[in-house]
Amino acid sequence: MREGESQSVVLDVIDWNIVKQFVNGLGNYLDEMRSDKSSADNFSEEYAKMVEEIKASPPEERQEKIQGFLEAILKQTLRIPENEKVDPDQNFSELGVDSLMAMEMRNRLQGMLGDKTLTVSSLQENRTLRSLSSHMAHLMNSDSAPSVPLAELVRLDSVLPADIQAAELGPKKPSEFKSILLTGATGHLGIHFIPELLSAPNGIERVVCLVRGKDQEEGETRLTNALRRYELTDLVDMSRVRVVLGDVSKEHLGINGEEYEELLGGVDAIVHCAIRANHLEGKRNRTPAPASITNLIKNLISPHRL
Repeated sequence: MREGESQSVVLDVIDWNIVKQFVNGLGNYLDEMRSDKSSADNFSEEYAKMVEEIKASPPEERQEKIQGFLEAILKQTLRIPENEKVDPDQNFSELGVDSLMAMEMRNRLQGMLGDKTLTVSSLQENRTLRSLSSHMAHLMNSDSAPSVPLAELVRLDSVLPADIQAAELGPKKPSEFKSILLTGATGHLGIHFIPELLSAPNGIERVVCLVRGKDQEEGETRLTNALRRYELTDLVDMSRVRVVLGDVSKEHLGINGEEYEELLGGVDAIVHCAIRANHLEGKRNRTPAPASITNLIKNLISPHRL
């Protein structure tokens, strides 16, 4: 801490005074971590006042006011001193805004738009103060109809496409599964499914792991490194694990026709853990599930076996 390096520490804090004694000499360092309720209240009042001022202003003046409002939110989010000027054409990511911060900003900004929606895609496309303020001014000045309510999007998302139907075969019981296809096998979640599946009481014989890589050796190395990183190596019998090179974002998982057909006939169920971890990709602007996965589900098994 004294050297100014970024560090992380987990403390079970019972008494802050004891902790402050432990790091004696750091002045008010820990005081800065405490929530300042009066400051938060003042900002909330200022926020409401600025929103009303923007709504009441003529359309031609809104962009400038919105830009000032955005700058205030950005400074509050990033704890930038009030007297410091922010370049209106500098990319948010260069200023230190990550995807979680961007979602926090979006939620605050939505309050001034009423039935208009500041979509996640528009936030991705307008990554500077000037660009985003221009987009928001356009939204406020437009007479377009409100977007589809979130509840309706969720309802529509719950219905499978017409071309995905249950297989005519009778569904297998989970106790009859022998071979499982696991996607996202090297990820934070997927890697833990390997020992869990192999130790399942219903006698799963093999876990087929879909792994990205330029060749088989690289794919197998990525998986073994992930097992080692999470200290799972001793829990996995690699003779019961098969690595298949592929990518869920590609047609047929990026697997050639013969191997893909073999995969279709060789697994009983899918554990789908592959994700794209970006908090800016929300429900309103989600991309459809990869066609390769939906086609695999359609061609491989009935929904009862998922």
